[in-house]
Amino acid sequence: MPLSHEVYSGNRTDDTIHRTNLERLRHLLGRDDFIYVADSKLCIRKNLAYLTQYQGRFVTVMPRTRAEDRAMRARLQTGGVHWRQTLTLPARRKDDPPDVYWTTADTRSGDGFRLIWFRSSQKAALDAAAREAGLRRVEASSPSG
Repeated sequence: MPLSHEVYSGNRTDDTIHRTNLERLRHLLGRDDFIYVADSKLCIRKNLAYLTQYQGRFVTVMPRTRAEDRAMRARLQTGGVHWRQTLTLPARRKDDPPDVYWTTADTRSGDGFRLIWFRSSQKAALDAAAREAGLRRVEASSPSG
């Protein structure tokens, strides 16, 4: 449920709005003990350091530009990740399989924050479908296709 909003110049980058949002929420709620949920633009050192000044808790998505993401992808390619199933949700549609989620042992980011990696059967299926569609487009556009 939106608690507030602000209109910014198109020249302002998204990663600069989180500190202002946090201050507005702290003022509006009169407290610091909430969990701030945001997109990957939150996940820059300056924003995370700002949040921790107030013992802030947050959930965000790590962008692919972070070294930790590259390290995890390398581990995935070598089979060095051990996943454990954590949640199964019923299918959203009658003929679909259930949504299954896995996680792996949490690690720490370069700046000391807890990282929890997740894998989703639904996301894996969507990624596979997108790859297949891309291959079909390439094959259809090739001279021998």
